[in-house]
Amino acid sequence: MATATEVTDYAEIPLNRLAPGQGGRICGINADNKLSKRLYQMGIIEGETIKVVRRAPGGDPLECCLMGYHLSLRSQESYAVLVLISIQHGLRKKRRWGMFRGR
Repeated sequence: MATATEVTDYAEIPLNRLAPGQGGRICGINADNKLSKRLYQMGIIEGETIKVVRRAPGGDPLECCLMGYHLSLRSQESYAVLVLISIQHGLRKKRRWGMFRGR
């Protein structure tokens, strides 16, 4: 929930760009029919939430958690999964000095 001093924007990025601990909602798959079908069979469905658990030392594969289980994806597979994440930007508050101006 955004407070009065925050604005929430949403960005659609590939799953492989998320850092461990970050997550989002799956909003699409950008792949050919064969890979799309394979990802769908593994449980990567639009609307499901997914979280990156960890990466291998070389960056490939990527371990994710969705629907209560852990799934490892290769970098090309995780690049095809599009995730919607929220980005919060803090707005600057106006300072009110009042009678304590300059302190």
